[in-house]
Amino acid sequence: MHPQSKISVRVLLTGAAGHIGGLIIANLADRYDWILTDLQPPADTRGLPFVPADITNLAALRLLCKEAEVTVQRNYSAIVRQ
Repeated sequence: MHPQSKISVRVLLTGAAGHIGGLIIANLADRYDWILTDLQPPADTRGLPFVPADITNLAALRLLCKEAEVTVQRNYSAIVRQ
């Protein structure tokens, strides 16, 4: 298998601290220029920039989106019913 080269695209990853976000970071960290965001930082940012933000805050999300060419939104919220 040939090593994949880095693509010069700035990508915003929301939900970076979650399970799927962690898998994306683990497998694609070296492929793109990432901006990671979530309420809490991921366990391993792999040296990528992290900006804490709540995606329900539209003003904060707009600022982050202005910095990116592509957005990958991977958010999950558990709903607990009693």
